[in-house]
Amino acid sequence: MVNRMEMFSLKGEPIDLKVAILKRMGYESDGTFIFDSNGHKVIDPYIDEPVKIDNMLILQGSEIILDSNPLSLTGYFEDHGETI
Repeated sequence: MVNRMEMFSLKGEPIDLKVAILKRMGYESDGTFIFDSNGHKVIDPYIDEPVKIDNMLILQGSEIILDSNPLSLTGYFEDHGETI
């Protein structure tokens, strides 16, 4: 059986919740950008831009953080498929 990946938006959620989710995943944020455990900005691999907390997307079953734009989503699904 194939399950389709589910997505949900964090756009309307308070910044404190977003930061708490990121911390739980081992990331940090200054309220604008997201930083990995080495203090480097998280870069969306599909658009080569830093991911801002207001526009972050975390896909179910993944710890990959992307910018929530069509190019990044298309690239991710081409690379990883739409199933979990």
